Amino acid sequence: MENRPVLFVDMVEYSPWYTLGQTTDGVWRNPLQFYVLNEHYGANKQVVVLPYSLKDFDCDRAVALGGDAGAVVYKGYTLIPQNDALAAESQRQPYGEMYMNAGFRVKNRDGREYGIYSALIGFNDKDGSVWYLLRPDRWYWNDAFVSVDFDWI
Repeated sequence: MENRPVLFVDMVEYSPWYTLGQTTDGVWRNPLQFYVLNEHYGANKQVVVLPYSLKDFDCDRAVALGGDAGAVVYKGYTLIPQNDALAAESQRQPYGEMYMNAGFRVKNRDGREYGIYSALIGFNDKDGSVWYLLRPDRWYWNDAFVSVDFDWI
């Protein structure tokens, strides 16, 4: 458990409606899970849990989206690179780069544009750059984005 390790886990992203959101819906989408895991391994550890599909994340193989967030899509997941505003914001957050929340304006393929609120889970790619996995608080908000803009920072 050295240097902010990343655990890649096969996880059920969203529970079907007929399970009433139990038991896996929202797992690793809020800071409580990270807090408990990191407290278990010690105060100086910051364990990050990501979907197994991102184990071989390579920004050069990702599809770029429009908007000012620099978002890309990789294997169905939306990610954004760290910028100066996110780096500054992470200094004010209790979990730093590991876990933040932010607002975004997104546009879908069908032209609908709306605001979303999303968790940002930070991790280092193979080159050491910081990237954030967007984990919107509503599963259907991660569907077919064509552009992602910051709504606040």
